[in-house]
Amino acid sequence: MSRQTLILAVKALVSIALVAFLVHRVEFGPLLRRFEDIQLAWLAIAIAVFIGQLLLTGWRYALIGRAIAAPLPAGVALRLMLIAQFFSQTLPSAIGGDVVRAVMAQRHGLSWGRAISAVLCDRGIAMVVLLAVATLTLPLFHARIDAGWARLAMTALAAGSVLGLALLALADDDRLAWLGRLSALRPFLALIADLRRVAFAAPESRRIVPISLVVYASVITTVWMLARALGLATDFVDCLLLVPPIVLTTLAPISIAGWGVREGAMVVGFGLVGMAEGDALALSVLIGLAQIAIGIPGGIVWLRGERATPRAPDATA
Repeated sequence: MSRQTLILAVKALVSIALVAFLVHRVEFGPLLRRFEDIQLAWLAIAIAVFIGQLLLTGWRYALIGRAIAAPLPAGVALRLMLIAQFFSQTLPSAIGGDVVRAVMAQRHGLSWGRAISAVLCDRGIAMVVLLAVATLTLPLFHARIDAGWARLAMTALAAGSVLGLALLALADDDRLAWLGRLSALRPFLALIADLRRVAFAAPESRRIVPISLVVYASVITTVWMLARALGLATDFVDCLLLVPPIVLTTLAPISIAGWGVREGAMVVGFGLVGMAEGDALALSVLIGLAQIAIGIPGGIVWLRGERATPRAPDATA
């Protein structure tokens, strides 16, 4: 058995084991009834918001490419984002789609370094905005959540976020020049420089940061709408406070497309505000199914021609 096959098997087992454990803990009947009584109007609106979010991330990806001299036409950037969404749901990691996106960007004329940096900066700016909002809402988190361990964890996350953002803001080329003497660190320094340009310095930053805020808000809104589709009386503010740490947990590359890890994080997270385990599990499963649904167009795009020899990119987006 090859190493890749072994890793895939382990991740599949992790996903199956986590989901099986959660299903064993909850009452299966109420969970199924949630899906039987699903409100299709709320589900359709949530899917539409999900698609809008994906379109915005495609636009942001194109702007990031322009900001760091890795330009892709907006149409190409959007197609690659759709394909990445598809592969994020089919490869054995929540970040598998990003790898595919970098590979295909390279096939569209970018160097490996620029293709990888554009993807990492796209992920990085999303993470910066997510952590910034989580930090700003920390007082509200303390006011609404009683569990001491959760307060401590979020406080530590906020402190780390403030420190990380401060270091990013201060980490200009002059201050980090001494690290460039080590050849192994030069790609890391180049990535830091690109991320600083995207977040603070490039003309495109005036659009990248607001787009990222809207994308973040749409993620929260989608979770809230899917909860409404299941008939759950979930407060929007609770989604605002709980989704960031759940998203961060789901990024751990230990399962298939985050399955199992997401469900566990949802059960624990929304349990802090009194949601029943079965309801939280149903919501998590619906989120996963919605992500699969919006990934289908990307699979169609990939099958219908993205594997063909691409045209060289231009500088417009």
